[in-house]
Amino acid sequence: VDKCITLISRGYQILILDHHIPDMNNLPDADVIVDPKCFADQTDTDYHACGGVIAAKVMYQLKCRYCNNTDVPINHATMELAALCILSDIIPLTDEMKVLLEYGMICLRTSDTPGIQALFIACGIKENTPVSSHLLVFTVIPKLNAAGRMGVSSLGVKLFLSSTNVAYLAQNLVKLNSTRKEIENLIFTEALQLASEYVKIYPHSVVVYKSGWHSGVLGIVAARLLRELWVHVIVLTQ
Repeated sequence: VDKCITLISRGYQILILDHHIPDMNNLPDADVIVDPKCFADQTDTDYHACGGVIAAKVMYQLKCRYCNNTDVPINHATMELAALCILSDIIPLTDEMKVLLEYGMICLRTSDTPGIQALFIACGIKENTPVSSHLLVFTVIPKLNAAGRMGVSSLGVKLFLSSTNVAYLAQNLVKLNSTRKEIENLIFTEALQLASEYVKIYPHSVVVYKSGWHSGVLGIVAARLLRELWVHVIVLTQ
């Protein structure tokens, strides 16, 4: 919300795309909010879509309205991205998402996109290795997610849009993920130490805080603490 206020004060128009159930009493002051769960019945959570697919749908509607063009750019590259987005968001595979993932996985297995080929190589995936959703979720996608978590999400975008220097970009993503792991492990060790003392007093939930923790990995740390302690967990930083 604060970021929206800052951008609006600078004259920006703001379009927010999301796929989570929002707090209807505290929506950001944006020009447009697109979220399939935003204005529907708040008890209806059956429709699942990843953020990337929602963005694609918005771009298609803008294309139809302002460019008088209803062609849907369905090709190998867009299906590959759809599959990666669906797996990255870890959403239930229902209806449309299941179909998109199925065709996207076929495209990924025969991908000729330079960025994806370079990322597979950087992740140590050999040419004849069967590309499965499990392999992508645990080997490839963490490298893409690391860019956003560490505050340089443009690196992943450059990888998919580039036809040159893709090997360099892919290696940078791999290094960035290694850095993310180191930071995450350090914070987890500190958080577990704090939580172990905290849970002795409050056995049903844990809230841990330390100034300076990297906010991009706190969700992973919280999930790891949950698996370790099996109580409700909140991890905070300044």
